[in-house]
Amino acid sequence: MAKWTHITVFDRQYPADKQAEGMAVQQAVAEGHCDQCGFLARCAADVSFVPPVFAWCARRKSEIMAGWTKAAASNSKERRCRRPEEDDHA
Repeated sequence: MAKWTHITVFDRQYPADKQAEGMAVQQAVAEGHCDQCGFLARCAADVSFVPPVFAWCARRKSEIMAGWTKAAASNSKERRCRRPEEDDHA
């Protein structure tokens, strides 16, 4: 799996950054952002193309990753603050 292309269906385990990319690209296509993107022709034709960080899909991917990082940190903090008897392992 050294070379991945854009994914739109999570048919197997992918790294978090690949999942975020797939979600960002799906959203860009669905909302019409790709139609307005100056990189569309290259993105559609070149599977090795990586959009620049200022492309809509790349910015959205970063937002998704940041949200996941924030959620993971929040969940970790919440687990540290709970007392063992508050865990619901029943």
